[in-house]
Amino acid sequence: MEIINKVHEFNGRFIKKERKGGPWVEADEVFAKEKITQSLRDGLSTKYRSATKAKRQRRANHDKHLDADIERIIHTNGSIVQKISDFNQRVKALNCSQSPTSDEDMMKLFARANADILE
Repeated sequence: MEIINKVHEFNGRFIKKERKGGPWVEADEVFAKEKITQSLRDGLSTKYRSATKAKRQRRANHDKHLDADIERIIHTNGSIVQKISDFNQRVKALNCSQSPTSDEDMMKLFARANADILE
């Protein structure tokens, strides 16, 4: 509230876009408070777990760990490694053939490989 009062003391206003492509209008006090508190949290993202920046960082770290776990599981499973190797050889053979490979044939190859890996 103190920030809002200071802004108003200097004849400042909080504005927002009414709707996409619409006019700018003066924001109500509730909206202004929400935006001020969000800006403060984001500015202090290292201290508040609720800050947008902190949430994005946690999500990115989680995704990296998940990707690493999936890679580890795939590459430590001999059966899957062999199926991926077989698939790579089939793709190379198709690419080396004299006749061009259609997108449809390539998609069928991918679908068969995925089904084979998922068995």
